[in-house]
Amino acid sequence: MLEEKSGPAPGGWGEAGADVTGLRNQNTTPAPVVVKAAKPNPDNIPEALKALPHWVPYRRREKGGKVTPFGQPKQDKVPLQPRHPFAPASTANPDHCGSFEEAREALRQCPQTDGLGLVLTHAWLDAPDLVALDFDGLRDPHTGEIAPDKLAEWETIKAVGSYTEVSPSGEGFRVFCYGGVGGAFNHGGVEVYPAGGAARFVTGTGAHVEGFPLEPRPVHNLAELLATYRPAERPEAGTGEDSGLPKAPPQIPGDVPERTALDLADGWLRFLEDCDQPPEHFEGDRSRALQSLTTALLAKDLEPAEVLGVLKHSDAFRVALDHRGQNEAKAVQYLWDGIRKAAARNPGAVAVGEDFSDLDAVERDERHPWERGAFRLTRFTDMQHTPLEWLVHGLFPRQGVAQVFAPPASLKSFLAISVSLAVATGREFCGREVESGPVVYIAGEGHHGIQQRIRAWAAFHGVEEEALSNLFVSTVPANLTDSETVAYVRAALKAVADEVGPPSLIVIDTLARAFGGGDENSTKDMNAFVANCDRLRADWGALVLVVHHTGHNNQERARGAMALLAALDAEYRMAKDPSGTVRLTCTKMKDAPEPEPLAFSLKSQDLDYEDPETGEPVSSAVLIPTDYTEPPRKGTKGKGERQQEALRLLRDLEAFPDEDGGEGVPLAKWRKACDAVGMSRSTVGDVVKKLTEPGGPVERFNTGGGDRVRTFQQ
Repeated sequence: MLEEKSGPAPGGWGEAGADVTGLRNQNTTPAPVVVKAAKPNPDNIPEALKALPHWVPYRRREKGGKVTPFGQPKQDKVPLQPRHPFAPASTANPDHCGSFEEAREALRQCPQTDGLGLVLTHAWLDAPDLVALDFDGLRDPHTGEIAPDKLAEWETIKAVGSYTEVSPSGEGFRVFCYGGVGGAFNHGGVEVYPAGGAARFVTGTGAHVEGFPLEPRPVHNLAELLATYRPAERPEAGTGEDSGLPKAPPQIPGDVPERTALDLADGWLRFLEDCDQPPEHFEGDRSRALQSLTTALLAKDLEPAEVLGVLKHSDAFRVALDHRGQNEAKAVQYLWDGIRKAAARNPGAVAVGEDFSDLDAVERDERHPWERGAFRLTRFTDMQHTPLEWLVHGLFPRQGVAQVFAPPASLKSFLAISVSLAVATGREFCGREVESGPVVYIAGEGHHGIQQRIRAWAAFHGVEEEALSNLFVSTVPANLTDSETVAYVRAALKAVADEVGPPSLIVIDTLARAFGGGDENSTKDMNAFVANCDRLRADWGALVLVVHHTGHNNQERARGAMALLAALDAEYRMAKDPSGTVRLTCTKMKDAPEPEPLAFSLKSQDLDYEDPETGEPVSSAVLIPTDYTEPPRKGTKGKGERQQEALRLLRDLEAFPDEDGGEGVPLAKWRKACDAVGMSRSTVGDVVKKLTEPGGPVERFNTGGGDRVRTFQQ
């Protein structure tokens, strides 16, 4: 049975098939009403709901120490994309949803998921009359008893008489039915959400309460049954006096929710990260975007003080500062005035910027930029010299963005694992000192193989696995061109930092698997990837190490747009020769001399367990340093006719050395000889380039008197 992965104590769900007891005595104190239900099981979710293609898995996140009426920690539920369950899902984006089967498979396979949810935002396309009712805080999750002051709500649920299940907390009930309710509302612990409203998803547990239908049913008097819970209409927002909130802003609580847990659309998350990028439909109007976002945050059931905290601790606060002449106290008051105005409106209203059209006129800072001090210069003699710090001495700087690239099957992931484990344990790497620290390995594929390689490394070096507690490995890839995904990655890194300290090394293996649907050859997409790598670096002062592939036609450079190379602090090329020797050659070192090349070989390593199916011992491999030798030079076999002819001409020239006594042959003289036999200028250029490339049969060098060439002895 596929069950929700956590919940109240097992006894709280009761046994499948338990009864539903109503009020029994009209004249005396009612006997306790106990409602038991089946354990959570997605297979029990109604077939009519399963058929909707708008499902997401979700993960739980505690809400800063808050508790429910029955003393359980309050939890947010963060939707994830079913096909990429490491990535957050925007309930405003239909592409982030999937079929029930896809979401259920993500729940089964991915440990970071906790349950399933239906995105009502899009469900109206297939079920226009679908309504989800949420009754919170009715039921003791351990005994199943309905709270005495909630018996009226329980009677309403029975009167609706449609499919009913116990909520994930075990304290409430979720009802799915069809009918008209006249708009969404949330009041007094009763939430009503018709399909197609504001961006929202509702959980589905399959914890069916027996006695209720197994499928949603039409309820013709639904609005009448719920009328008692609908809040009275509030007057239009004016001065904010009708909000019930004080004029002075409150103290911001210490447990402000993280914006990544608020189920906001992509555009709002970007705006909170960078207020100069409001959603497109605001046409660059940051003020209107801030005002609309305020209403959207209040619609997420946040307390007004929490909304103030979310805005204050984001880049959106710059908008308020600009409105109030960079005066922080006045800027906070500006935010609070907007919150009061938004709170004075119907809480079910959709957030639009026009709700705030009567705010005070913008107080713009009319000073020139040089008067604001936004850009400063420092006298060189006042600057302090900061020596370059190393993570792996002489190879990888303490912080920055570095890259290792290689063709497929060239053991680049083995190298990344070896560097990661050296940093995580503080062991030397190739005889070089290493600064130890936490390591985060964002693995795009081969997760089972990575575990075996890590165990092989530990076994080969005699390191107990308990000593690897500083290493954290992802279980799914992460799209680092997507701002929402990056926000979740940054949150995961913060959790690592809170537990063991700031990460020293962040490995992205590989770029292709971290690029989502982006185009590696697009400078725009590559710039987005680079910017997000730089954010990860800047958050913790870490080194971000990217593992990448070579180009399809050029094995000497990494694949894709050159914007990545320009941003790198260090780059290495790996290549494996037919003997199995792997060579690591530095192709860029931004602020230090390029190190000498290194060589490695792969050694088999048995692990201390057997394959459960075959009973055979399990083994993996480990990359070990070896003495560096020059790679074997390529011969003339397979060369084109023009290359063969150019080689013959060069050897003829070598047989009759110049009178200047210099080594080899002047490059210009070789070119002239090729030209004399009828080769065009472009052909000569191509031939010279091919024959002198690394590993080719001709060496090109310069002794101060111009470029010269010579053949290698075959």
